[in-house]
Amino acid sequence: MSAEAQQLSAQYEELTEEVQELQQEVAKLEARIQGCKNAKETLENVEDGDDILVPLGGEAKIRATVETIDEVLVDVGADVTVELGQEDAVESLDDKIDELETSKRTIEAEVEDKQEQIEELAQRAQQIQMQQQQQRGHDHE
Repeated sequence: MSAEAQQLSAQYEELTEEVQELQQEVAKLEARIQGCKNAKETLENVEDGDDILVPLGGEAKIRATVETIDEVLVDVGADVTVELGQEDAVESLDDKIDELETSKRTIEAEVEDKQEQIEELAQRAQQIQMQQQQQRGHDHE
C-alpha cells in the first residue's frame, strides 16, 4: 500500500470514528429533547390534586398527589436548579428544547460534512487503486 493510500486509510478511519461519536451525541440530545417535551406536556396538563409518578432515580418512581403546582423545580444547567411558577417552567423548558435542537442541528451538519469527507476519501482511494492496477498492467507489457 502506498504512503498516500495509508494516509487516506488513516483519515478514513479517524473520520468514521468521529462520525460515530457525533451520532451518539445526537442520540443523547434527542433523548434530552424528548425528556423536556414530556416534562413540558405534563406541566401543561397537570392540575392540583392530580396523581403523578415521580422519578426517584435508578429507574424507580413513586406515586404522588400534586398538592399545588405553584412551584416547579427546573434545572438551568451547571447543577443549578431554580424554582419557577408553572407557566415560567413551561417557558424555560421551551427555551431548553430550542437550545438542544439547535445543538442537535449543528452536530448533524458536522456529521454530514464529515460523511462528505469520507466519501471523497473513498473516491480518492479508488482512484489510487485504479492507477496502481493500470501501472501493474503496463509493467507486465
